[in-house]
Amino acid sequence: MTKKYLTQTQIAKIKVNGKKQQFLLAERLYLIMQPSGRATYGYFYHHPVKKIRIRKTIGVYGVMSIQQAKSITADFNSILASGVDPLEHEEKQAKQEQRQRITLNEIALDWQQTKGKDLKPRTLRDRISRFKNHLFPILGDIAITEISLADAREKIKPVYEITPHMGEKVARDLYSLGNHAVEMGILEFNHLSLIKRSFQRPKVVNNPCIKADELPEFMHRLTNSNLQLQTRLLIEFQLLTMVRAKEIVTAEWADIDFNSACWTIPADKMKGGKKAHDVPLSRQALAILAEMQQHTANKKYIFAHRADGNRHTSSGTATAAFKRSLGYKGIMTPHGLRALARTYLGTQGVNFEVAEACLAHSYGNAVSRTYNRTTYFFQRQAVMQQWGDFVEQCKKA
Repeated sequence: MTKKYLTQTQIAKIKVNGKKQQFLLAERLYLIMQPSGRATYGYFYHHPVKKIRIRKTIGVYGVMSIQQAKSITADFNSILASGVDPLEHEEKQAKQEQRQRITLNEIALDWQQTKGKDLKPRTLRDRISRFKNHLFPILGDIAITEISLADAREKIKPVYEITPHMGEKVARDLYSLGNHAVEMGILEFNHLSLIKRSFQRPKVVNNPCIKADELPEFMHRLTNSNLQLQTRLLIEFQLLTMVRAKEIVTAEWADIDFNSACWTIPADKMKGGKKAHDVPLSRQALAILAEMQQHTANKKYIFAHRADGNRHTSSGTATAAFKRSLGYKGIMTPHGLRALARTYLGTQGVNFEVAEACLAHSYGNAVSRTYNRTTYFFQRQAVMQQWGDFVEQCKKA
């Protein structure tokens, strides 16, 4: 039996009778006339799987034309014929379109709330800082689906030209967020994965370092320099303890055990943040601490900031001193002090494992590190004192 669909002419003749009326306009499309006279378009169908009857209002008569309503219904019927619920399909499409508009900022926030939780606090802070300072200003407000590889390359290039190490890390961050967008269902594949090829990691240049027989000259310059006392003592303490710049400036009085002559650096201050490091203190190192007590004993940090006693001095303080006051620009750096000490230990026949432990270096493969848990603390006590005596001799030379 052929269905009769209401025509435009017939619709115009409909009279409100105080009852709800419905009229068939097309396959599964009805005009619903309310007692008030307000009319809407309704789509009635049976769910292809659940077999339940569903009614969906798709528009208001007078606001949406009959042709528009029929066009929407035709699309719904086509989807329904393929065994898919048209409303569920529409909702899925709407969510997908919404995902397509998600910006890099939003993806980074989701990454921070999920994967970021697995990182060490300091690593996470560094990553977020890179996002905010370098990645977001150039790409943050753009939907990741609209970031082309060519556009990303052009925008990262200026960062890489000024600071290659930072540019390479920013490219790596973008690659990582692209992978996260795939996991979020925003991208089918990471179209930004090749960005890393455009910004290769710069080759590591070893910190310049003087030889052991040049240490007397260095100590002479340090002792007779116009540097602030605290800066001179900081550099000498770093030389004696063989630690990194950040570890030295964040040293706290609470971390020093004078009874056992040991400085314990907490894990979160160590490179990698995996485990604490005990530094045996030589007589010379203890003497520097005794002198510093006269100036910062009531402060949290041993090398406190001169302007703000609640903060520690900058990790760049020693670097600036090497370049300007000491005249060692391109010749020696604070980090080079570690290389100087390590080379000296090697020439003195110090056991390899003990020498590496002095610098808190990891060595060997994962298996060997798992089984070798010793820190060689007692052996290092003798070695650190041997090194302290050598530094003292160079200072007096």
